[in-house]
Amino acid sequence: MNVQRKVGTGTNPGLTAGFVSAALLFAVLPFNLALHVCPDFAYVDGAFVNYLDIIVHVVDVAVVLFIGWLMGMAVVNGGWKQFADRNIRVAFLGIVAVWLLYNVIFRDPIVLYVTSRMLLYGGVFLGLKVLSDRARFAEALPKEISPARKISETLLVTSLIVPALVQSAIAFLQFLYNRMLGLDWIGESIVQAGGYSASSVYLPGGAHVRGYGTFPHPNVLGGYLVMVYLVLIVRIEKAFLERRTKVGLVLIAAAVLVLVGIMVTWSRTAWLVAGVITATWVVHLLRKLAWRVKKSILAVILVVGTAGLLWFFFGSGTIRGAVYSRLIEQSSSSDISVTQRTELAGRAVDIFRENPVFGVGPGRFIIALSQDPVLTDSGIRLMQPVHNVFLLILAETGVVGIILLVYAIALCFRRIRWSWQSVAIVSSILIMCLLDHYLWTLPQGMLLWSILFLV
Repeated sequence: MNVQRKVGTGTNPGLTAGFVSAALLFAVLPFNLALHVCPDFAYVDGAFVNYLDIIVHVVDVAVVLFIGWLMGMAVVNGGWKQFADRNIRVAFLGIVAVWLLYNVIFRDPIVLYVTSRMLLYGGVFLGLKVLSDRARFAEALPKEISPARKISETLLVTSLIVPALVQSAIAFLQFLYNRMLGLDWIGESIVQAGGYSASSVYLPGGAHVRGYGTFPHPNVLGGYLVMVYLVLIVRIEKAFLERRTKVGLVLIAAAVLVLVGIMVTWSRTAWLVAGVITATWVVHLLRKLAWRVKKSILAVILVVGTAGLLWFFFGSGTIRGAVYSRLIEQSSSSDISVTQRTELAGRAVDIFRENPVFGVGPGRFIIALSQDPVLTDSGIRLMQPVHNVFLLILAETGVVGIILLVYAIALCFRRIRWSWQSVAIVSSILIMCLLDHYLWTLPQGMLLWSILFLV
């Protein structure tokens, strides 16, 4: 029986190679290194719009290598029918069909570029599903084979957690020194606190740069770190259930450092998602543990929560005041960013009404927006996507795109096995999709979905 060869581990290093190529994806994900083409269509009325630029990102290179592994494994295992189950093959054909549909209809270079990246990244998600399924099958293999799988899985998790800790440290230092650290050679943005292109938080002492890490925006770093935080929470519970106390303590320390990174991004969305993940986990623990342990946990939560609320509402200090301002004052309808996002949402609905069937084309929202732009207080045109993935998909792909999205979501819900992890994942994605756009528009953001395979 040729089980070893089919699964791709042991003497056949296929499964291990898959883990290594996936680990490379996670390792390079945080670094915003790219080759910029700057085509003519990236200029709108003479102004360069980075969202319309064609880039070859370091993430794209890692994606191509992973897809190469996927295709190689398909060949080794006798074709797609032998390598991937029917659902994965149908999903891939569906992605290809969507790519063909929108390119035939629009015949536009922006649409071709955006949909081609989506096709490529869709292959990554399907490949990770294949890798996950085959690794799960490898659990049942003889003991002499399983160590290779365990080593590979450890490599995969390490390649995610270590870069996340590095990003948290970089973000903390950026916030602490109120400047960038000169790490542009690994993708750090070149901005100055209070500058037009900088994302700043306003403390009593003036503008303060938010933690970017090496991501293009603090919100994207926040989204990345909350995904890693979810992975850490799952791994912490697993470590203690398996009585690996030292590993669990190390992971707890890592989770605390990641939370510090989330804090200094000053991303309200990331704060909200981190809170939802933590609350979901605590509820899960309280349902699962014995009553005497529950009482201890509830006592700790009550003491810490009460102290936190007292500090938040009655304490004093620069950071407390800034957190209060960020959560309360800057989240009101009178805040400039909230007002601008609301106006962008209104424009997205208008664009959909004018192009209801197929939308304006994937990636063409900003071009459509330029016909009736949203203006800042200083009269500068706000050339950026609407901060809502669902509205963005609606405007760019129309009713057809939304129907396909709803169908894909329905399939996922039919196959999902509900647990606290599932609730945390669904809640996190829903919040981020409702409040930002990077999961749909940026290479690093699009690949954040892949982290969920480690949950």
